[in-house]
Amino acid sequence: MVLQKAKKVRFRVFDHGGRLISDEGSLENCPDGGQYKHQLDISKLQPG
Repeated sequence: MVLQKAKKVRFRVFDHGGRLISDEGSLENCPDGGQYKHQLDISKLQPG
């Protein structure tokens, strides 16, 4: 992701019905604008 300025970011995954299926928890602090990478472990999510 590319941020124009400092932000706090939270990563959540929802299914097609809008139900929350994964929540990375606390906000991740991105102290400066710029490009950031975040890796999400999907191995524990149910297929489909």
